[in-house]
Amino acid sequence: MEELNTPSGRPRIISASRRTDIPAFYGEWFMRRIREGWAVSFNPFSRRPFRVSLLHSDVAAIVFWSKNFGPFLPHLAVLAGQGYNMVFLYTITGLPRLFKAGVPDAEQALPFLRQFPGCFRAGMFSGAMIRSC
Repeated sequence: MEELNTPSGRPRIISASRRTDIPAFYGEWFMRRIREGWAVSFNPFSRRPFRVSLLHSDVAAIVFWSKNFGPFLPHLAVLAGQGYNMVFLYTITGLPRLFKAGVPDAEQALPFLRQFPGCFRAGMFSGAMIRSC
């Protein structure tokens, strides 16, 4: 399996969950990958697998995309304690549960949105609200 290395040897930004909501559904899996120090990803075009280092020394930052950070909060504290830089992209859809079964509704998500950024350094958090018609 191909190892993903940077030609410069500098740390990489890991986009962890753009395709799958890891914070909402796969937190335990992600933390196992952190403990092991690597994960396998697939090139979206060739579908070839490659190994990505998750060692702190190889990671400039981890970008988490989610519609529900609640289940992942204990893991975020662990990652912060290990010195990982993190960026959070939090989306509130406001869609009925019929369309988004595992996502908190806006009434649950908004209070969380207000408290969440205070848990981490400035500049680590970005939120988006998508209104439903």
